[in-house]
Amino acid sequence: SMVLSAQNDVAADATFVVRGTIGARLVHVNGLPAGWALKSVRVAGADVTDTGLEFNHDIDDAEIVVTAKPAHVGGVVTDQRGSPLKDYAVAIFADDRRLWALPMTRYVTSARTDADGRFTIAALPPGAYQAVAAEALPAGEWAEPENLDKLRAKATAFSVGDGEARVINLSVRPR
Repeated sequence: SMVLSAQNDVAADATFVVRGTIGARLVHVNGLPAGWALKSVRVAGADVTDTGLEFNHDIDDAEIVVTAKPAHVGGVVTDQRGSPLKDYAVAIFADDRRLWALPMTRYVTSARTDADGRFTIAALPPGAYQAVAAEALPAGEWAEPENLDKLRAKATAFSVGDGEARVINLSVRPR
């Protein structure tokens, strides 16, 4: 991937130049103010945010859009009695299985609950998702498609729009 720093690589007029980059790259932006997120990367009008672009010639029409109002999801994980569950894992993944395989996908993510059972996931792309809470997710492997297929059986479906804040409360039943 290629990382642009908002402080160092972007000029006052919001233009940028990247030199010496060859091959397929995803574009990421670091150093944005708190609460801001990448919204889209377009080249010649085509959205390449999640597919990346091939740097094999000069590109002079790239546009990177950031937003101060990214979609985000939060909620509480509780047991059947309604008591909050601390230090639980929450997996959020796109309903569309094709989005799971994108390089460094923004459509599969996770968070842990705090002492009050609360979780927050910031900067989700708009779309349809599944959410599931578990005591633990297998380290490094939980986001593999076969594991997401298993998690989907226990998941709660929801959707989030551009800039929308969604609240998803999840209840965990004992095994």
